[in-house]
Amino acid sequence: MNLRALILLPLVVLLFSCSDDDNPTDENPVIENPLLNHPYPQKWELFKTKGAFEGSEATGEDMEWQETYMLYSDSTFTKTRVKKNGTMTGHGTFSIVENEGEVFFSLTYTDKDNPIIVSCSGNNEEHLYFRPDEEALINGAVICDWGSSFYKIVK
Repeated sequence: MNLRALILLPLVVLLFSCSDDDNPTDENPVIENPLLNHPYPQKWELFKTKGAFEGSEATGEDMEWQETYMLYSDSTFTKTRVKKNGTMTGHGTFSIVENEGEVFFSLTYTDKDNPIIVSCSGNNEEHLYFRPDEEALINGAVICDWGSSFYKIVK
């Protein structure tokens, strides 16, 4: 074998042996994450709640309240909860956090005593996690047995 063939052979083998990870396959599907890829403003609407007990799931008009998050391009948000006896709102700022493959909204309210805040720590922060399997956001208070609220993007 000549010298040129010895140099080219490993390069040809290397080129044809590399896999193309950018192409989705059934084994490695690409899931579009609306937290990162959806334009603002984003409107997330409550579509399901699950209590801490088995069989306590509710949807639509069966839920105790209707709720939305509006997220704006300037990193501000408004949360609105509508109940039969009135409407509550909360405002603040948000950031998108990526940690070990998990992506979530971290929301900080301007008023820490607002009853609309759902937080295990009792402070003025909420976390909303993206669940690819549900294509939904879920509130972070599920870890402290508050139950779960599920939100879908509508705008």
